[in-house]
Formats: sequence, C-alpha cells, structure tokens
Amino acid sequence: MRAGPARVAVLDVDFQHGNGTQNIFYDWDDVIFISLHGDASFWYPYFSGHTYQVGVGAGIGFNQNYPLPKCPNTPNGTPTASC
Repeated sequence: MRAGPARVAVLDVDFQHGNGTQNIFYDWDDVIFISLHGDASFWYPYFSGHTYQVGVGAGIGFNQNYPLPKCPNTPNGTPTASC
C-alpha cells in the first residue's frame, strides 16, 4: 500500500498527450489520469492518447483520454479558442 491519499486525480490539459504520465499510472487503480489534448490521429505523439486506451489490469477505467477534434476554422486544423 502506498502512503498518502487513498485516491489521486491527474488532469492533463495540453495540446500534446501526456504519454509519460499515462504510462506511469496505466495499471494503477488509485490514480485516475484524465487527458484533454490534440487528437493523436493527427498530431504528435500519434501512438498514445486514443480513447480506447483505458488502462490495463486493475487500472482499467482509470485512464481517460479526450482528444480535441480538428478545428475547421484554422489552416492546419489546430484547435483554438474560436473553434
């Protein structure tokens, strides 16, 4: 058992997905990792940040990815406040 709080939430709001943080907590059931980021289907890091990546083992359901859609109002589709 880890010392400290019984449950922890990590909220990562950044254009690039927090793949390192996701990897650390991917099989933990006492830390929920929630990430809002650019869609990995279009932007780096491409391999992580997909909605189907929900954790493994005890950590299933404790990893949640919410990719932002492409923005039709910008030339390269990068999400902005005006989307």
